[in-house]
Amino acid sequence: MRRILLVGAGHAHLAVLRSFATMPVYGVRLTLVTPLAKQVYSGMLPGVIAGHYRLDDAQVDNEALCGRAFAEFSRGRVTRLDLQARRAQLEDGSALEYDAVSLNPGSLVEDSLPGAQRTLAVKPLDAFLGALDERKLGRVAIVGAGAAGAELAMALAYRDAAVTLYSDRPTPPGAAADSRSSTAGELVSGYVNATGVSVSAASGATSTTG
Repeated sequence: MRRILLVGAGHAHLAVLRSFATMPVYGVRLTLVTPLAKQVYSGMLPGVIAGHYRLDDAQVDNEALCGRAFAEFSRGRVTRLDLQARRAQLEDGSALEYDAVSLNPGSLVEDSLPGAQRTLAVKPLDAFLGALDERKLGRVAIVGAGAAGAELAMALAYRDAAVTLYSDRPTPPGAAADSRSSTAGELVSGYVNATGVSVSAASGATSTTG
């Protein structure tokens, strides 16, 4: 029996589990390690913030998906990998042995900006949504005007927040930095402007205060 350990429930690992659910692979024991039994699907986050979806509608049930994929679900965090022994150490002191391991825990927000400790990071998503519900949305500044930043700005503006989107690039909100075509960026920029979001282009944030 070949033991495959999936560390983290990122999009790639969710796709693997869905594949195993529809087409099981015999001779393989699959284990998923992730801190959350349920997690928010990032693609639906703006819709949840704007109120278009209920939180339950946007959650992925990791534990149930493992059940359908005939995989073991282990709730926890991997703190160390012993590549020689092929063993994963978990935060609670337990360990999981494996023959092959895949890492897909998702990303974190860059926090090197001076004053970042006073900001509200978008990730982890569940913590972000919880903190957002506890705050009164008046004026909101969003650092980063990529596709995710633009979607977040429009969702918050839909909730009547006064949103300013800060970008260190002169390109329109939502446009890729290396994109030769401005069509997508212009379309996104049009929607951003229509929602009343203020855009401060070519003026990246260097620090935060307050």
